[in-house]
Amino acid sequence: MKDKGIKFGFVGCGQGGGKIADLFAQKGYRTIAINTSPVDLAALTMIPHEYRISIGSRLGAGKDPRVGQEAIRLDAMKVQKVIHQYFARDVDFVFVSACLGGGTGTGVVADTIEICRQAGLTTGCICTIPLASESLEEHKNALKGLDILSDVSPTPLYFIDNELLRVRYANRPVMGFWPVANEAIVTSLDEVNQIPNRPSNMFVFDREDFFRLLNTPGCFSPLKIEVEISESNDPTKLATSCRQEIVRILKENNFQGESIRVAALLVCPENYRVNAESVELLYQECQNLTNTPTLFRGLYVDNSLQRKLILHLLLAGLELPLNRLQGMRAKIQEVAPDIVNRVNRRVSTNLGDDLVEWDQSNPLPSARRRSFGDQKPATPVQPVLNDVKSAASLAEKRLDSTGNPDAAKLGTNEAAASKEDEYKVLTVGQIAELMENAKNLPVEDEKNKKGFWNQFKSVKKQ
Repeated sequence: MKDKGIKFGFVGCGQGGGKIADLFAQKGYRTIAINTSPVDLAALTMIPHEYRISIGSRLGAGKDPRVGQEAIRLDAMKVQKVIHQYFARDVDFVFVSACLGGGTGTGVVADTIEICRQAGLTTGCICTIPLASESLEEHKNALKGLDILSDVSPTPLYFIDNELLRVRYANRPVMGFWPVANEAIVTSLDEVNQIPNRPSNMFVFDREDFFRLLNTPGCFSPLKIEVEISESNDPTKLATSCRQEIVRILKENNFQGESIRVAALLVCPENYRVNAESVELLYQECQNLTNTPTLFRGLYVDNSLQRKLILHLLLAGLELPLNRLQGMRAKIQEVAPDIVNRVNRRVSTNLGDDLVEWDQSNPLPSARRRSFGDQKPATPVQPVLNDVKSAASLAEKRLDSTGNPDAAKLGTNEAAASKEDEYKVLTVGQIAELMENAKNLPVEDEKNKKGFWNQFKSVKKQ
């Protein structure tokens, strides 16, 4: 990793997270894969066999995060040993990657972050949320996975919406879509990580600048903007072109354009005589469009560039895209009663058997559950009530403190979970209030270091 600014390590959880980690291994980074499925592990080509860790005793998780969660706790010591052995001396920062929505990645990611921290490693998270067309169960798993992640407050959270990737690469053949999308995720971070190693006699973005950016609580997103070089002598031309591209990309990614810290790294061709006023105007545009109090600057030359400029815009301290998450939650609420009725319907087979509850909701246990090194199986979650009417009556009694009836609807699927371990659903209003409070906190105040995540967790436990 001699050409890298920061010595990153990557731990891929589940099928999707493992594929992302495998691509980082191809770029020369140290990577580990964790999965309940030996078949998924065997499909990885770049991660050494000894660093593909099979956990649990099943051949997959069947989209049930409880299976992944139980597996990581049973094999926590094995995972911790491999992470410490491979990362302890030669890695500066670890990203744990997972695609939220499935069983293994969703159930494993938060515990894996804590295992890395116990090994003394600074740890962030790369996570994706499902396509809009994916099943309601995957959407429900993703929302609960984000809730569980709030307990460990990953800093940063490199948040990726697969629906945006679908729009961006919609014209790709179906067999090539995910490889191209995953390559885009990996390449964007790798290209940025090579910049701190580049010499420059102008503005320099060094390793410590990058570390400070990554240690900003909230969501992180690296954006790459390419602008054709103009022959115009107008010093505002460059800033105007970049502003148009920045606004377009911020809208495409559902960002509100408010960041705590931003890095604007401009890479120019060697023969391009960039006007000092043009560059200064560009940096001002970056700061104004993102409303950031802290802007890291970088100005570099690349001999391989010809007729274009590249602007790497790194946004840190972003809020979660509430509109997208609210839409996922609303869709689940809208169809949940019908799902419950169909799930609990008795099904007759040609063998005369009656199959009840062929599918069950899978509420994840609360945050107090983590205990690494304990080889005893986790306490099983209580089964879902068979009687839909009983579940509905229980849900009516579980209105949240605001009296919101929507919380009771979601509670129907979890009515039999114990009071101690039940999943607390926050209303959209509560989440918005938490984010607003977190935005007003002093950034450098150690007591408020976790910002939104810290408040989210405290409200959940009330």
